Amino acid sequence: MTKLSPLSANLARPRAPLWIPVALGITAARCGGGEEPPPTPEVKVTTVLITPSDPCSANTPTPTDLFFDASGAPETLGCTLPTDPVEAAVTLAQRHDGAPVTSEVRIPLTGTLNPLTLSSTAAFSLEPGGAAGDLPTAVLMQHVGTGTAGWSLVDASVTYDGTAVRMRPTRPLAYATTYVAVLTRAPKDTETPPGRLGQSKATEALVGSTAIAAGRYEGLDAEGAARLERMRAALAPALEVLAQASPPVTGADIASIHAFTTELGDQHLKGAVDTYFTAIDDGRYTYTQTNRVVPFSEVYPGLPAVVWEGLGEIRAGTLKAPKLLDEQGHLRPDWGTRSETIDIPFTLTIPSRVNRYGVALFIPGFGRGALDGRALGPVLGDSAGTAVLTIDLRCHGARSPGADGVCGEDRNAQEVAELTDDHANNGNPEINGADGIPDASGAGFFPGDPRALRDSQIAAIIEIIHVLEALRHGGLFEAPVDINLNQIHVVAQGHAAPAAVGAVDHVSFPLTTLTLQTPSGGAGYKDLILGGPEDEKTAFMASAPAGITAANLSNYLDRLQDTLLKPLDVDAWGDSLQVKLRLTGTRTRMLMNTGRVTQYVSQTARTNLKDALGLDANHVSQHNGACDDFFIFTCTLGDNPAWLEEAKGQIASFISSGGVTFSPPAP
Repeated sequence: MTKLSPLSANLARPRAPLWIPVALGITAARCGGGEEPPPTPEVKVTTVLITPSDPCSANTPTPTDLFFDASGAPETLGCTLPTDPVEAAVTLAQRHDGAPVTSEVRIPLTGTLNPLTLSSTAAFSLEPGGAAGDLPTAVLMQHVGTGTAGWSLVDASVTYDGTAVRMRPTRPLAYATTYVAVLTRAPKDTETPPGRLGQSKATEALVGSTAIAAGRYEGLDAEGAARLERMRAALAPALEVLAQASPPVTGADIASIHAFTTELGDQHLKGAVDTYFTAIDDGRYTYTQTNRVVPFSEVYPGLPAVVWEGLGEIRAGTLKAPKLLDEQGHLRPDWGTRSETIDIPFTLTIPSRVNRYGVALFIPGFGRGALDGRALGPVLGDSAGTAVLTIDLRCHGARSPGADGVCGEDRNAQEVAELTDDHANNGNPEINGADGIPDASGAGFFPGDPRALRDSQIAAIIEIIHVLEALRHGGLFEAPVDINLNQIHVVAQGHAAPAAVGAVDHVSFPLTTLTLQTPSGGAGYKDLILGGPEDEKTAFMASAPAGITAANLSNYLDRLQDTLLKPLDVDAWGDSLQVKLRLTGTRTRMLMNTGRVTQYVSQTARTNLKDALGLDANHVSQHNGACDDFFIFTCTLGDNPAWLEEAKGQIASFISSGGVTFSPPAP
């Protein structure tokens, strides 16, 4: 077993996936002697298998970027999937994303190798100017940066299983990074007499400098030539580095060379955040908004004026935001440069008797919408001098699913009014009659399609960042008094909590006082989908891939959490958010509901975020779990007014007090 030289691995920015497999050739040798020399048996030289023509049946080194087209799209999407529906859904989603970071490199051969010749103690460095020596057996390189700079070696073991050479990295690879795997001609095959690995015509073309065209060698068609040419161009920087290494590895020394790009992982979100701020800086998106003053009687129909004491006025409107998703719920590849927008509906309750106020950004969960800010507005305005800005995320409130089951992005007022609202108040006892929030609010927030599920969470995070950044640009909400950016609070209900925490982790300005109020906070997406309301689960299953049923749903969500959703789970925010909060001197407090174990999300799941953030026990308040249907608006045990008031009081006190603990009220 050979161990490749270790060098530090660094995470790269996402780059277009490009890949190369290696080909093999067959050579013949003849012996001379006499006028009629006897025929000499043909010696079949071991070479690397590579068939660049068919992405579904090609026998090539894997993983590979060979079958990504010129635009970076995978050509293997139409290939046969695993028969198990869970694995089929995950496999199809990952084909868009590149190689898993747990990949090992497999290089198939036409013949057999002498395993003893695969062992090597040769010293090798990518730095030029070192002493000459024997060729290394194999090299695995990582590219961080652009051009010929930023290459480093990756520590891996090299083994041979009788049919292929395998390179096994000793640790997971980096997300969104290009790797180049090289098998040199140092190992020998088992022919008599033994010889070094042969170099195929395809390999000769890949390591050369001439563009590859159809007919370059026998059997190479136009499509295969185009794939090899893309790979040849992508490998040129790596070949330049290898040629200057110590000892040098020239094109003639290479039996196999190919490139592969790893899955984007957390770079999906980080790349979206970078794209967002670049688009803002370039003026492609702005914080344009419109609003109007809404009469108190319109917001609190049929209720006495005492209800809105502490409020100066209420405004309602929309904020323009980037449109990230296409009709299938997937990220649009050009959303950062093609300025399509959506409207985020909001309500803003403004306290009276203060000239400068903090803002609590309230992000409703299932069954809720922007109008629900009215339940918090008076109590926060009166006791904490805090405005409440409530928004409709995708599939919530005015953006709820319509009759066609699709979450609308640009509905007009009449279309919103026509959305279903059969229940009198969605469990909110303060409002008599229809509350204006469609009863399907929140359904469809979790699409069943794995890529759409991931991308919708990224879109939600970007929308919340956009709202927070709009607050930073004071006065954009046309409020009559100033916003105190040193008092920003984030209140996220239920399944909106992970997106809210992710947005806080990536917002550009320091949040010097941050109050995270996250009922169901800390729960992963599996907990939220399996433990959430039945309508939410029904909507999820309606858009799930073929073959996903109630029987394999848990397994399906486990696989998604291990793959596409892992970088978006709340545990992922822990370390980075802790560092950010410490650097900015933020006082972090958290209010959580205990929850009923038999319904929605367990207390164990909710403590994940607290633990990830490293919050002390005296910075976490817990509400009565008997009254906990996704926060403050409804209690299944009779809508007990005392418990509802206690819940609202805890929010107000928690924001204004610095994070004291509370005892739950007696039942």
